[in-house]
Amino acid sequence: MKLYGEIAVAKQINATLHLRREKRSLDLSKLSLTFSELPNPAILASGEGGYSNSRYSYFAANAVEVFEFHQSAVNLREQLDIVFSKYKFLSGQEEIPKNMFSGGWIGYFAYELKDYFEKLPNTHSTFLGLPLIRLCFYDSFICWDNKRKELIYCALELDGDNWQSKLDNLESLVAKSETVGDIELKEADIDSVVVDDIKSNMSCNYFEKSIASVKNYIKNGDVYQINFSQCFEMDFKAKAIDLFLWQNKYNPSPYSAFLSFDDTAIVCASPELFLEINELDVKTSPIKGTVKKVMQSGAEAKASNDANKKALLECEKEKAELNMITDLLRNDLARVSQSGSRWVSEPRHIVEFATLYHTIATVSARLRSSVDFYELLKSTFPGGSITGAPKIRAMEIIDELEPNNRGVYTGSIGWIGIDGSVCLNIAIRNVIIQREKAFIQTGGGIVDDSTAQNEWLETITKARSQLAAIKAVSSI
Repeated sequence: MKLYGEIAVAKQINATLHLRREKRSLDLSKLSLTFSELPNPAILASGEGGYSNSRYSYFAANAVEVFEFHQSAVNLREQLDIVFSKYKFLSGQEEIPKNMFSGGWIGYFAYELKDYFEKLPNTHSTFLGLPLIRLCFYDSFICWDNKRKELIYCALELDGDNWQSKLDNLESLVAKSETVGDIELKEADIDSVVVDDIKSNMSCNYFEKSIASVKNYIKNGDVYQINFSQCFEMDFKAKAIDLFLWQNKYNPSPYSAFLSFDDTAIVCASPELFLEINELDVKTSPIKGTVKKVMQSGAEAKASNDANKKALLECEKEKAELNMITDLLRNDLARVSQSGSRWVSEPRHIVEFATLYHTIATVSARLRSSVDFYELLKSTFPGGSITGAPKIRAMEIIDELEPNNRGVYTGSIGWIGIDGSVCLNIAIRNVIIQREKAFIQTGGGIVDDSTAQNEWLETITKARSQLAAIKAVSSI
């Protein structure tokens, strides 16, 4: 895929990727801790949960440059074109495996970036003062291949600079991680999490009234579905990296992330793929449908989980939600894909995660060769699973009913490779940490037969692992 359109910098920096491979065992927690102490750390972890997307994890820091785009800034396309055209990927020392990051940008796109793609109201201030886009360019990083149990040191040679020293530095960081002491993380009783004493940006009464308003919009034909969310806030006195390590141990997810800058840290345990691009092939995997997973072992717990899965799979409401969002994403991709190339490559099915069961589908397509990253983002962002359908009207209603901007929540976190490959998640299951406060936002899809009580409980179910994790690491 093309990364940029017609605007480009006067002189491009040529980049060649070099790799060193090492078969070995590795403590990823210790390596994560080591990288977290460096400037602008970025860790993207697969979670090693046996998921289809759980092959690679990445560890980067000491960014070459940082790009930020703030609310009220202008010329988004021009700025992205300049950023993405600065480096020209020439080749790799060897063939880069499919779906592997080749070096480039790691960061996030906030939900409110939507306002630059459509004429939408935005009646709230920027969430926690964070930029709408923050991308760091990394010319060296470590890749852990979970399938082959192989460590891959990766460095971009930029206009003939000393790439060998970059690889040497990565090796020294691995050696440093081996001197880190044992990391103790307390297990939490997720089933017993109580949220009554945790601050939310809305009361239960406000939530119920909002659900009634959404259902009224549905009855009037404005929308078929709305994703509605609430944001929890609680004190956080621990280290943000401890929370990330806890999530990877007790709640592993295929699209986990840790980003830290200034006084802010982002800890994400997302199960959902927004966009994955290899050359011109693109796919997206929406999630709609959630049930709690009983964490105890034994026949009774298994029977309960089997019943929950069966009920989820047979639920007509959940089927309708995922079908609507699948169609929405097919339409989004139609704006940038080759004619006749869109198809549902994976129909609706249940996927088991550490604390939940979800129903997921996958839509695939082949992009037109002329499409660049901005055009793709404009056509698909934010993901339909966390807005509703029709998408534009849904986002207008979300702005009306939700009392705050979402920020990173339901935006996207991931990487944009210098070779044009992309992997971005739907930024859910986040904890945003700033000034000893933690913010957790969760939501669910509202349709005509939704009940306020069930939807309230779903937001609690989705938040409980993050809330339990915060309490667990705070007591270390």
